[in-house]
Amino acid sequence: MKKIWIVVVDALMLLGFAVINGCRHERHPGAEFMVDYLAEALDLNDAQRREVDNIRAELMAKGKGLKAAHHRAVDEVKGLLMADELDQERLNQLVAEHRSRMDELVDLAIGRLAEFHRTLSPQQKAKLVDKMEKFRKMRRSRWISDSEG
Repeated sequence: MKKIWIVVVDALMLLGFAVINGCRHERHPGAEFMVDYLAEALDLNDAQRREVDNIRAELMAKGKGLKAAHHRAVDEVKGLLMADELDQERLNQLVAEHRSRMDELVDLAIGRLAEFHRTLSPQQKAKLVDKMEKFRKMRRSRWISDSEG
């Protein structure tokens, strides 16, 4: 079960990097690079490539809205920190709102990943898992020991 979660998290990380990079601008080289990389690495056909492009655009649009909400929340947190006493209730509310927005993005990303996954051949799925393993080894965190995953 733990390995399944690791694979799911790694897949979301790959997709998430495209989203995070794409949240800064409507056309961001990082997001475009990820799409191009996936298309080449998995040898996507035209329909699959269009689907990945559509997913990127949808997640970037969602991310753009999240960025605006994040800036408003940061401004409010600054105000809370300047007060004589920290309004913990409001801070908890802001954090809960942020988590809710992030949960929406994660749910959307997982749903789109599932739709895209259905279009992949067994060979493309194997390539994807191989790329994830290579990515994971390359991005090995100093906080995760080799025994943990």
